[in-house]
Amino acid sequence: MQPILKLLISFLCVINLFVVGCGQANQLKTSTKTQQYKTAQIDSGVDTTDQYLLASGHYIQINGKALIIYNSDGKEHSRNNKIIRLMDEHGSCMSDGFISLVVDGNQFKINQHNCGGWFSYIETIVLYYDPSSDKVLLDSYKVVSIDKREPENEDQIYSVLKSDVGKIALPDLGLNKLLDNSIKITK
Repeated sequence: MQPILKLLISFLCVINLFVVGCGQANQLKTSTKTQQYKTAQIDSGVDTTDQYLLASGHYIQINGKALIIYNSDGKEHSRNNKIIRLMDEHGSCMSDGFISLVVDGNQFKINQHNCGGWFSYIETIVLYYDPSSDKVLLDSYKVVSIDKREPENEDQIYSVLKSDVGKIALPDLGLNKLLDNSIKITK
């Protein structure tokens, strides 16, 4: 009887945290077997306070340039202020910045748009929670580069896989580091 009571109390504490502590229980997004993917779509790169639940119980929140991972008890687990892009971040061209976040189990994908000069970039960053190390790690990074001067040319695709760079934890991840390690994919 005691283990069930402990489980019930833990469950109620977590629910209380979301209702009272965050005040956003109705915004908590989860992945379920019937609804495998949940997407946060940000209109024009504005901030969101939506929270997206990983299978591990951790949840994700994006606030401006901050990507924050919280433990199930509401304490901050890890943070990164270097990978989320804002709308028209450099002021040199019209870009959407952060577009969406898709959660699937313990893995999540960030889709972004950036540009500079004649080039437009579509970025996809895939991260995952690794229970054995208790870290959020890079799975892959892909950028498609489009030269607007020559639209008939094929898009350039660059990629980084965890096998290329080893285990990079979320706090250590930076877009420049990823681009420096990217490998051009030829068709």
